[in-house]
Amino acid sequence: MVSSNEKTPNIEKLVDNESSEMWRFQINIVFKSQGLWEIVNGIKIIDKSATAEHRTCWEKKYAKAQKYIITTVDKKILLHVMSCKTSAEMYKKLCSIFQKDTEDKKCALLCEFFNLTYQKEYDLSLHISKI
Repeated sequence: MVSSNEKTPNIEKLVDNESSEMWRFQINIVFKSQGLWEIVNGIKIIDKSATAEHRTCWEKKYAKAQKYIITTVDKKILLHVMSCKTSAEMYKKLCSIFQKDTEDKKCALLCEFFNLTYQKEYDLSLHISKI
């Protein structure tokens, strides 16, 4: 997915809700293959007592993760992450935006299901009472 000369990964850009699942799948693999997953996921943070060399290495990984995020999302989507300071914040924000839509859809579908179920039971009870 990523060539050895550090080019941007060739993955589908995050444009909307429809492309979010594929983008997330592909970008997660890129992060894992580049040793960035723990940084982006917020599991690993820089130790305040880290040496200058370790800090420099960390900052390069940190910037690389941000680069992968900003180069794989549509310009309109970038507006949502411009205020984020870390790659972890950026990733979390993007995931929450598109997961929210998914959660809302699940909720709406459940409400619709229960409304239909109760409506059918109500209609059936009215029909039976008339008999």
